[in-house]
Amino acid sequence: MTRWLEGHGAEVTVAAVIAVLAVDPDVSVRVITDLVADAHELHGLDPLWLGMLALAAPEIAAVPRAHATAAHATLLAASARLEATAIWQVEDAGEVGLTAMAGEIGPHEARMRDGALAVLRGERCDTAVPITAFGTPCAALTWAGSEDVAGLARPLAERSAMQLGLVFERAALLDGAVAQHAAAASGAERRLSRVAFDLHDGPMQDLALLCAELHRVRDALGDVPVACCTASRGRTDPRPLLDDVLAIAEATTTELRELAGTLESSALLRRPFAEALQALTRGFALRTGVEPVLHLHGDPATLSDAERVTVLRVIGEALANAREHSFARAVTVSVTVTAASIDAFVRDDGVGFDVAHMLPDAASRGRLGLVGMIERIRMMEGHCDILSRPGVGTTVQLALARAARLPLPALIEVAPEAAVRRPAAA
Repeated sequence: MTRWLEGHGAEVTVAAVIAVLAVDPDVSVRVITDLVADAHELHGLDPLWLGMLALAAPEIAAVPRAHATAAHATLLAASARLEATAIWQVEDAGEVGLTAMAGEIGPHEARMRDGALAVLRGERCDTAVPITAFGTPCAALTWAGSEDVAGLARPLAERSAMQLGLVFERAALLDGAVAQHAAAASGAERRLSRVAFDLHDGPMQDLALLCAELHRVRDALGDVPVACCTASRGRTDPRPLLDDVLAIAEATTTELRELAGTLESSALLRRPFAEALQALTRGFALRTGVEPVLHLHGDPATLSDAERVTVLRVIGEALANAREHSFARAVTVSVTVTAASIDAFVRDDGVGFDVAHMLPDAASRGRLGLVGMIERIRMMEGHCDILSRPGVGTTVQLALARAARLPLPALIEVAPEAAVRRPAAA
């Protein structure tokens, strides 16, 4: 990364100074705005590119989440000369809470909150972008300013949201690592947490910078006529190839993020099973606008750690596939825990697919989500079936045998937005 940065000279020097100032709570947005303006007027440095470089600086990546979010809000406001920026984090019952802000948010607060809720539902908003951690929207970045300035801010806001996703993921990993050590977790768990940290602080940061640089090159070529790109020695237009490289880099970033999330299972073990299950369905609802119907039958407190993680991972993967591919209007998630077995399914009414064709094709292309679900259950000596055909939706169902004999409590019905509650006795 150091060699890559050396090529940017003055831009990197100024961006590093801006990053240091941004993480200092005693430095105002106005000071940084004036510094960015001076760099542009005196040295011709692009304010938005300075902002992108500053967002990726190690001075910001290394600080705690609260300081990092405040720095991102400040940098976006200063680099794009916005009136206000705000970061909203998902809270219970589908609400959002203000996590960080910069500028005069007061006159814009209601509109910015609405924008945050919109993008968290998967809708488009001109002045808001979602922040995703481990594949699930967890927060939103919003901004306000004059119409011309607000429009120019979006590329920088999207880069900020990508970096903030890493910040939120790292904070979650840190919380998990602290809990693991406090509970004297095994050496293997600690090593997995370390690997997850290394992925976030090393290759994922490098790839984030690479994606930003590729976007910059692609944007610079955007207005160049095709004839200018192809005139030299009969070369073809490089832009389609650049688009392919950029797509590969972004896909690799996503896959590394998913891998890091898979390595870290302690968060699933700390949360009550019903709460973790609701978090999965809530994330699905925020992204799609479709609220899954959730049924939990039996006593999940009797599940072993391995059973909890396996069931939650498979349900999460099934919901992710439904979110990305099914276009469903209705989704049902059901988990039944008895003394003898665990049975669960995720059913949607989406477009469906040809299972016999899709599974081998996905495996051959290295897309192992569906195959991974089956393998997880097989390793637990259980069964996982994927039932689907075009036009009739998809059902992912699993069954795990249990050795223990446990008491079976009453049915628990879970509304999509409500806490788990037991129905009153008749």
